Amino acid sequence: MVRTTPPAKPQVKQGGPRWSAVHSIVAPVSPSQLPKPPPRSHGMSRQKTPARKTSNELLPLTAVLLELQITRATWYRWRNRGIGPIAHRLPNGRLRVWRSDLDAFLDEMEVA
Repeated sequence: MVRTTPPAKPQVKQGGPRWSAVHSIVAPVSPSQLPKPPPRSHGMSRQKTPARKTSNELLPLTAVLLELQITRATWYRWRNRGIGPIAHRLPNGRLRVWRSDLDAFLDEMEVA
């Protein structure tokens, strides 16, 4: 029985073609140069938003998620449990929420 050694992996030296392509993209940055993260929200507390439009418009789901400060997974979990504003599915399959329904839901959450 003849034993053979596995083929050697190609050696990549610093400064080689692979090294420069991967490591030249990110330049070293000091921590003081990094942007500060946005403040975190805790729980269901809602930040007071500036004056909203008074018109009753259909909002896309992304706008609703931003205003509620929740993830898409949380939205669908709430939707399965019957929590949250009423959403309407358009013929193209997208979800929309009326501004009045969202405001009513937010007012209900503030009371609770």
